Amino acid sequence: MNQILKKITSLLLILTLFIVMMSWNTAIASEPQINVSTTTCSKSDSVQIVSVDISLENNPGIISMLLHLSYNNKYLKLMEVKDTGVFGDNIHGDNLTSVPYVLCWANDTAESDFVVNEKIVTLEFEVSANAPSGRYPITVSYNNDNAEIFNFNLETVDFNVNNGEVVVEGDASIDEEEPEVYEPDLPEMDEDLGEDSDQNDTISPVPEPELNDEKEEVITTE
Repeated sequence: MNQILKKITSLLLILTLFIVMMSWNTAIASEPQINVSTTTCSKSDSVQIVSVDISLENNPGIISMLLHLSYNNKYLKLMEVKDTGVFGDNIHGDNLTSVPYVLCWANDTAESDFVVNEKIVTLEFEVSANAPSGRYPITVSYNNDNAEIFNFNLETVDFNVNNGEVVVEGDASIDEEEPEVYEPDLPEMDEDLGEDSDQNDTISPVPEPELNDEKEEVITTE
């Protein structure tokens, strides 16, 4: 009898744990997400162009968002920023060589929130010739202590960030091992300002935007 009770208790504990885990996963899945895609190319002795998308999921509605884009600029070069136009007006950074690079959407004159749940921008990177095989993280971040994502009611909105990668595949002998990760080589942070003022784009006061959902804006390297 004791053995039966122990088995029943164990099964109940396992079932409870399963239900808790499922509820936790569901809660995470329903939270606002910023998703950065992953793309793969083969190691080459010539330069290659790859695309990385940034999209929103479970967006409750926002009017402004500022993201800091980081990547390994030794082997990757940001060539174009293709805004889809679905998230209103933008004032993305002019200097594509800045790391972090600033992505900014500002719709201060909007009459309601943008509930956008799709791709908002495509980034085109040049992979340098003979870039070592490995993983090159493409990361975005924000700081809501500075209200970098907020809604129509001027309330900050938090998003989970799912970063992506550019994966350079090598030969089979290399791929059998865990690929090396080439993290972004960020500039040293100024102790007083909390950021490197020479490396970061400066965002000017936001002009009154003229919303245009039809046009795709492209920023390119000179």
